[in-house]
This record gives sequence, C-alpha cells and structure tokens, in this order.
Amino acid sequence: MMMGMPGMGGMPGTPMYISDNFSLYAGAYFSYTRGKSVRIKCLFDQNFEHIDGPVEESVFDKIKKFTEKLKNNDTAENVFKWNDHAYYGYYYKNNDSYRIREF
Repeated sequence: MMMGMPGMGGMPGTPMYISDNFSLYAGAYFSYTRGKSVRIKCLFDQNFEHIDGPVEESVFDKIKKFTEKLKNNDTAENVFKWNDHAYYGYYYKNNDSYRIREF
C-alpha cells in the first residue's frame, strides 16, 4: 500500500529542485511583462541629479520586443540568467523545435 507524504507535491519521478537564479529571473521577467506596474526611465548621476540623454533598453525590454515578432508562436517560455547573459527559451511551433536565444 502506498501513502502520500504531507508537503510532497508534483508528479512521481519529476525533479522538484529549481535553481533560485533561474526561477527568480523568470519570475521577474514574467512579472515585468504581464504585470500592471509603472516604470519610470530616467538617468541620474551619483548625487541623483537628472542627466539628459537616451536611456538604454533593459534586457527585459529586448526580450519583450523579440517575442512580439514571434506573433503568438511562443509557448513553453522560460527566461534565465547564466554566465552573465540572459537567455529566452521558447517552443517554436513552425518547425516543432525548442529554441534558446541569448540576450
């Protein structure tokens, strides 16, 4: 007879460990793209004085712009940081493949 253990979730045989670095980065990206928050883009010096000039695009802005070009051909999305680079993974339906792109 098999018994369930309290606090144990998921399917049998599935790994339950997810690296904090991967899950936190993906959570931040999905919160940024799907949340209802306000972002103010400004440049400041060390004394918090305003500086004129263009504000550089964040890596999340670059990934979001890329996903808009996919035209709903992105499922199984994942975003993670590894070796100081951000990566966006997605399932590409057109040729039945999973792709990972560095940003």
